[in-house]
Amino acid sequence: MRFVFLLFCLGICGCGDNRPPLVRSCDGMAVGPCAPFAYAEVDEASFLPDMLEVGDLNADAQVHLRLSTCAEASPVGHSVHIQALVTRASTFDDGGSSTMAFDVDSVYDDGTHGDAVAKDGMVDVTIPNPFTSVYPPNASVTLRFTPRASMACEGTSLEIPYRLGNRYEPPTT
Repeated sequence: MRFVFLLFCLGICGCGDNRPPLVRSCDGMAVGPCAPFAYAEVDEASFLPDMLEVGDLNADAQVHLRLSTCAEASPVGHSVHIQALVTRASTFDDGGSSTMAFDVDSVYDDGTHGDAVAKDGMVDVTIPNPFTSVYPPNASVTLRFTPRASMACEGTSLEIPYRLGNRYEPPTT
């Protein structure tokens, strides 16, 4: 009797279901802390121009994202949190390094915040240059794009390399 009950519980909670998270979510199952239909994945990301000067407050970046979601079944339009991962060499002679994560911005697939159509899985927005003076100039960083349906529900991230430019020097007059 306990064995039958255990099998019943495994079937209900989806334990042992090895299908990809997005498939399970779109089939109406909760995935981790994500409600049914809320899980998402970032499939494609670009951040242009290819290089922004650090501290140039007059520059903008174009963010393009393609998401896989449960589309109209999704309870919300997803936000995508963007972070810059900066790796620095250790100050010790151990050959190690440390990585710091900086919050860059959040963009939305909700038909507002510069997004054209809610829940279409596409985000094309312009954001102000996020690379302020706290970023090292001429550094290679990794940009991480993480989809969210809520603060607790994060989907599959995508990371791309990005190169920071020189430190911006305002024109002298």
